[in-house]
Amino acid sequence: MSMLDKENCGKMLTALGVSSMLFLSSTAYAASPLLKMGSRGREVSQLQQHLKEANVYNYTVTGYYGSITRDAVIKFQRQKGLVADGIAGSKTLAALNGTYTTSRGTSSSRLLKRGMRGSDVRELQELLKAKGYHSSSADGIFGPRTEQALKDFQKANGLVADGIAGQRTLSALRNGNTTVNRGTSNRLLKRGMRGSDVRELQELLKAKGYHSSNADGIFGSRTEQAVKNFQRVNGLVADGIVGQATMNKLRSASSSRGSSPSNKTSAELISWSTVNALFSRGATATVTDVNTGKSFRVYRMGGIHHADVEPLTANDTAIMKSIYGNWSWARRPIIVNCGGRNIAASMNGMPHGRQTIRNNNFNGQFCIHFLGSKTHGGGRVDPDHQAAVRRAAR
Repeated sequence: MSMLDKENCGKMLTALGVSSMLFLSSTAYAASPLLKMGSRGREVSQLQQHLKEANVYNYTVTGYYGSITRDAVIKFQRQKGLVADGIAGSKTLAALNGTYTTSRGTSSSRLLKRGMRGSDVRELQELLKAKGYHSSSADGIFGPRTEQALKDFQKANGLVADGIAGQRTLSALRNGNTTVNRGTSNRLLKRGMRGSDVRELQELLKAKGYHSSNADGIFGSRTEQAVKNFQRVNGLVADGIVGQATMNKLRSASSSRGSSPSNKTSAELISWSTVNALFSRGATATVTDVNTGKSFRVYRMGGIHHADVEPLTANDTAIMKSIYGNWSWARRPIIVNCGGRNIAASMNGMPHGRQTIRNNNFNGQFCIHFLGSKTHGGGRVDPDHQAAVRRAAR
């Protein structure tokens, strides 16, 4: 290749936001991958986890780079003053990870992970030892024990527990206010554990409206699900494991409350023609899921044969997502409070169609059916929706 050809290729790559070092040298290249629409794999999963941490991505970590991930990247890029192209290159990944890549392609503060060696690994181990998470010698070798110690620290301090030490994790380790591991007196709580600290956890969950069973000090499946629901609604990593970040949020007066399923609400069975006038376009209402007791607000943006609605805010979307887990067309019995009346209804949980609210983290609308309402496409009464409506009335 001639020098002119190399120069033209370099200009073209620079215009695309890619360092010409990637092309001109086989030994000097950026450490970060270029992630974009269609990308898959662990790097995409890690990107989504960091986007969740940055509060711009509130969906399940899938490992697939689709339109939702692209939109989250664009939102983050705009916040950071980067080119908002929806492509996660070295600058975007650096801003998320707290590192940056030099013109020679080496990181000035490299991500530390299993298999690495060096003085920076030794410093990491010493920081983990000082916090009580690492009991082995600081030998500068990042092995499985160091990885587990790092994950334990990350979980306890509300970080993405991926066992990779970026600038966020290292900054937290150097922070004197982070959680110190003092054994069972401040242990991570998870399924299978027992004790007074588990009982305290259950009592906190009950007080917040997420746990309706007895506080028996046994961390079982119901306690785990209650923890996950609380974490999802309050913007934490929903892994069902209780570290200090989750405990602090539970003890905080500002954390979002759930609604215990034991708190039953009676509902009227009202025909769609009447509801259509009560719950008019542009109105808001509160939806309560019958099975979980959780409530969130919606905005009616349209619909002729039934109500087309959107979650009112990002927090309302988070509550709805905690009810479904994954978005689904499944029908669920609900109670819609509108104009002071509780009305039996049914909803699905799949974003589709158009949207009018752009900052609620819900890419589209969803449907709420009432007694005698019909589908848009076929103009028919949906038997599954009607069965859910009648369950809500009961």
